[in-house]
Amino acid sequence: MDSVDCRRMKASLCLGHFSRAMIRLEKQLASDSRQRGKKIFNTNYKNMKYTTITTLAALLLGTAGAFAQSTAYTMPSGFVTHTLKAGQFNLIGLTLHEPIAVSGAFEAVASNNNGTPGGSSPEVDDDYSVLTDTQVDFDAVLTTGKTYILEITDAADTSLNGTSQEVTIWNGNTIRTGNDIVASGIVAGDKYQLRAATTIEDVFGATNSVGLLDGSSTSADVIWVSTGAGVFKKYYYSDGSGFGLTEGWRNVSAGNDDQANATLPYLDAFFIQRRGATDMNLTVT
Repeated sequence: MDSVDCRRMKASLCLGHFSRAMIRLEKQLASDSRQRGKKIFNTNYKNMKYTTITTLAALLLGTAGAFAQSTAYTMPSGFVTHTLKAGQFNLIGLTLHEPIAVSGAFEAVASNNNGTPGGSSPEVDDDYSVLTDTQVDFDAVLTTGKTYILEITDAADTSLNGTSQEVTIWNGNTIRTGNDIVASGIVAGDKYQLRAATTIEDVFGATNSVGLLDGSSTSADVIWVSTGAGVFKKYYYSDGSGFGLTEGWRNVSAGNDDQANATLPYLDAFFIQRRGATDMNLTVT
């Protein structure tokens, strides 16, 4: 695959997230509009100025040696640059991810499905699965306090290939998923891989080194991350001027709690509300 094909592939992936993410954003903004009594978002797609996403990726491909049987390959690497348009919501999709921490096949799977949709919060599923791989000591290969992304790579039910879950709990040879994927059809023998989740700090820097507009929750650039059911978490970089706030990444709804390690979507997209007066480039490596 040449570099042009790579650029087209990455841009296509980013734009492929657009419809689903836009619908979620519309629902949230419509709700906010009703609360404030004014229109804050133009839903006429024809009049919207979409984000121009420029993909610049350098892929290092292996070359054949003197003999066909000695062909060698290197892992892809590169960067993606997004142009954030001033005064707009800019759609961002992550196409470069952390390296694989561990992979293997599950030797046993167990479902914990209590039959409820998540108690008082229907969008939160309190069911989970416990997955076992006796060939791996997860305590040894995973880092305490980090969030990891589980991806199913080769399932007996091939329609489940690509299924992903956040993993924050593990013990010895077992990991626990945030939702009950065994109830969905994951079985013993299915293959998987785990990689560290991408965080706000990874993409934007612990101290906002990329240069998003800092300030308060009403003046700073805002990162909108969907949690499902039309609900968004909204992150911004506080300049420390708000009441009870210090400098750092904050959630609009979580006071002064540090959000540098908040995770960004693995397969979905998110928005950056650019409140700055000028366009800016965001480069993701």
